[in-house]
Amino acid sequence: MRKTLRFSIVVLLVVPLLLDVAFGQKTGKGGSSGQGAAGANQAGAAPSQGGAGGGGSAYFETLMLAYGGVNQLSEAISKQVCNAIDDKSTVIIYDQTAFQNLQAWEAFSSAAKLLEASYKSLLTPEQLKELEQQKEKTEAKNLEPKLGAAAAGAATGPYIAGSDLAGLISAFSASTVNNASTFTIADSTMAVSLQHQFLKNGTSCTKLKQTKYYPLFGTSADLKKATETLTTTLGAPNQVRHYIQTTNKFFTGKDDPKFLIFTDLNTSYDSLLATLISSVGQNQASSSSGASSISSILQGIDLETALLDPNAYLLYADVVAAGGTQKDKKNLLTVLFTGDWISYSGGLIVNVALTRTSTNAIVLADTLRYRTDYKHIRHPRESESVESVDNGDNEYSLCNLERRDRFGDSDLPASPTCPAVSVEKATQ
Repeated sequence: MRKTLRFSIVVLLVVPLLLDVAFGQKTGKGGSSGQGAAGANQAGAAPSQGGAGGGGSAYFETLMLAYGGVNQLSEAISKQVCNAIDDKSTVIIYDQTAFQNLQAWEAFSSAAKLLEASYKSLLTPEQLKELEQQKEKTEAKNLEPKLGAAAAGAATGPYIAGSDLAGLISAFSASTVNNASTFTIADSTMAVSLQHQFLKNGTSCTKLKQTKYYPLFGTSADLKKATETLTTTLGAPNQVRHYIQTTNKFFTGKDDPKFLIFTDLNTSYDSLLATLISSVGQNQASSSSGASSISSILQGIDLETALLDPNAYLLYADVVAAGGTQKDKKNLLTVLFTGDWISYSGGLIVNVALTRTSTNAIVLADTLRYRTDYKHIRHPRESESVESVDNGDNEYSLCNLERRDRFGDSDLPASPTCPAVSVEKATQ
């Protein structure tokens, strides 16, 4: 009888401790148990991102799991892309801003070509032939690219009287509460994760010559090639204009219709040139005026050139939804011993497509979804050469003395070579 009693006492004492370790959610530890209704700002909850839905503010644990899902899907995408592309290929990861820069450049280029064609319409066939002969002698090799493919985007404790236990059974019947939330994962997160997977040691894509993701470089571009293309594009109408101005073969007077048209075209040419010059002073695209900075135009040229590569592919990966759920389980055991059993899930949905830019052929297209099981966040790794994340101070890092504190609250010993850590403080 005594052995049975002792065994029961041991079970009552040990089992709650084991459950506490297993679930990590006993009341009073970690601030996760007994949280208020979803939607309130709770301890351990991350701020809402992109407008949380359902349960309001997203728990940080669900964010962690969803971002882990990003890596899971990016690995699957990168492997399939590597299998689909040809050798020595360039993969351009879609970015909306970069393609807006491409549109700005194409608008400017189209205006210049239209102006050139309008000037040429004033010339006779013989004059056009003479103009072409002059161009052959004076013009450098035309570097202007021609875009051949569209680039598309606990309770009180274990010792309770029988009547109290009956009341608890009725008040705390077994239940499961799911607090759901949604949040935004930026497409740039997926793009950077894809870059990592393409370059990861041991699983790198041997077919891949390079990847391009323009936000990593701001609005920078290959300045030499882009400037050459811009100069050639603007120089074409200017050469026709110069030919007309120097020959004057069709002018019979100020009332000549051709002369009036030529004057109007010169006004358009001056306006086009003024737009380009004024854009030099703008650091970024202006949404109010519609004007673009010169750097944006140059990057548009760079993107167009990259899309012209016969082995170029455009990879579109758009995170269309992300979210997660906190599961809060309550039952008699949680009330008496362990506190609520809390776990989390997280996931995302991604639209993915791969096109070959030289043919507009769709090589890969799918909608991928990934959601974790309900999990508990594991203990993170801590570096031996960095102070413990729960240390209350780290002045010693000023002297490059960081190291992991294995004994919790103990301070690092004072060092005569580190003025930031005083002897008085170390001995307190």
